[in-house]
Amino acid sequence: SSNSEAEKKKKKKKKEEEEAEGKGSQEKEGMEVVLRHMRESDIKKIMKCAIQEDPFVVTFPYDYYKWYIDRFGKYCYVMEHKASKHIMGYLLGKCEGRPLRGHVSAVAIDVRYRGRGWARKMMNVIERQSTMDKCLFVDLYVDERNSNAFALYKHLGYSVYRKVIDYYDKGRDAYDMRKATILDPTRSCERREQDIHT
Repeated sequence: SSNSEAEKKKKKKKKEEEEAEGKGSQEKEGMEVVLRHMRESDIKKIMKCAIQEDPFVVTFPYDYYKWYIDRFGKYCYVMEHKASKHIMGYLLGKCEGRPLRGHVSAVAIDVRYRGRGWARKMMNVIERQSTMDKCLFVDLYVDERNSNAFALYKHLGYSVYRKVIDYYDKGRDAYDMRKATILDPTRSCERREQDIHT
């Protein structure tokens, strides 16, 4: 009927307007955020920011962050709110080993800004850099109890390579996860291996 068709058109228009509004909001939000390389001047802000309240986030000593910046600066990023300059997220990474691999030592997002794709953006950056540097894969460790982080990495294409028993503490195991770069088209580096003890 004409009423039914009119109702459908009305709902479709409303949906399109909501999607356009959401897209505009995301673009505006994106404009307020800067993803840049980490600087030494960021370290104290990182150590004191709200991110450190997360029980799964480790607050490292000052020299730990500085070591990463000095040696692997192009693998270290912060996500900064453009107006307030506060740290919304950060990533520590490096490139090492034989075969060469990119490694995510830490990636963390302020709980207030999760679910908006920022962790994915930072992971994309380190994956691109690892590919440029001829790494065979990118790997990371995640607490087996951190189901949200584990789900994110699985969604991004990471596979469990092995479990590392007691990695964090007695009874706190880690999943060693890997994602092959284009240098390993068969993804052989991701094949499951036996669990190990620390």
